[in-house]
Amino acid sequence: MILILIAFINIVSITYAAKNDRYDIADVLWGINILLFCLNFSGLNSLVFNSESLAVLFVLIWGLRLFIHIGLRFLKKKSQDQRYVDLVKTSKNTLSKVSKVFLLQLVLAFLMSATFWNLESIHISNWNVIAGCFIFAFGFAFEIASDNQLKKFVSNPENKGKICNKGLYSLSRHPNYFGEVVLWWGIWLINGFSAIGLITPILISFLIIKVSGIPMSERYLSKKNGFDEYAKKTNLFIPWKRK
Repeated sequence: MILILIAFINIVSITYAAKNDRYDIADVLWGINILLFCLNFSGLNSLVFNSESLAVLFVLIWGLRLFIHIGLRFLKKKSQDQRYVDLVKTSKNTLSKVSKVFLLQLVLAFLMSATFWNLESIHISNWNVIAGCFIFAFGFAFEIASDNQLKKFVSNPENKGKICNKGLYSLSRHPNYFGEVVLWWGIWLINGFSAIGLITPILISFLIIKVSGIPMSERYLSKKNGFDEYAKKTNLFIPWKRK
């Protein structure tokens, strides 16, 4: 049933994207796709609340918050996000665009659910659940605070074209991505830190640090005035005091 829901949501979104040339709607689906895949592979039992139920709850909180955050941003924009303009500009037809954007995302969202695979073979103890909860809470709070600070900065007309270098952005050029990576390591720990489950936190770390997160953001950030000075003084990823 969940897999059918995933297929339906993505088919509707693909149809919308192809008709309106707004392939950046895929960003809106990212959190929902991961959430649904995690639900599909979890052995969730409504009668039992355990560490797996807790992990699912955290993914639900993360997924819905991300869906709302990116969804509202998508609705406000009248044109396609520049990242997706660059991503699909070499594609010769709609099928190529769909494959490059939606099919790839579905594969990645599927792999992000690895922390819920084969949970019968792992051992859960109080220490890893408690530690995982603290790590998730820290990462999630860090991500929310970063997004809110950036949103407030961008909404001020006086800051147009400027780089946000206040608050958490004075400690890291990408504190929201740092929080995102941290919270997924917490979810993996709650679920018993299985070997196969490592796919999830390693994948999100790799995507954010090396592929679609920081590299793309740096590319557009570098076009703003003062970037060189900002980059010289501010750490790329891990928050720390200014250099």
